Amino acid sequence: MTEQPGSRTVLIAGASGVIGAAAIEHFAQLPGWKVIGVSRRPADVSPDVAYEHVAVDLTDPAACRAAAERFAGVTHVVYAALFEKPGLVPGWREQDQMQTNLAMMRNLMDPLLAAAQGARPCQRAAGHQGLWGACASDQDPLPREPAARPA
Repeated sequence: MTEQPGSRTVLIAGASGVIGAAAIEHFAQLPGWKVIGVSRRPADVSPDVAYEHVAVDLTDPAACRAAAERFAGVTHVVYAALFEKPGLVPGWREQDQMQTNLAMMRNLMDPLLAAAQGARPCQRAAGHQGLWGACASDQDPLPREPAARPA
């Protein structure tokens, strides 16, 4: 599938967080990009930033399936959603926190990829964040750093 100029739509999961809000502001100022922010609450961005907010609780699989039809045009995904327990280091070692974050990603990505036929997987960031989109495009506004691989 060839991506047409001006036909790129980025979905930013975790839109109300620091990374999500920064991604919304970044993509919204680029020509040819439509921006969809997904989170329980709207992003804290300037009122002149053009984006569509879709209120979804990623821990709710039914809510994610119900929202998926709105994501049919998505070509890229920035996944910046996060469930975090108190205690930065101890929290990341707790199995229930890991399972919740995995479930959130699956709850969103499984129905999204079924609905968004133009999205193609390509991990572009380390950690829990990733980008799904066209890897070969020279006009992609994100850096081409290889993803960290588990040891």
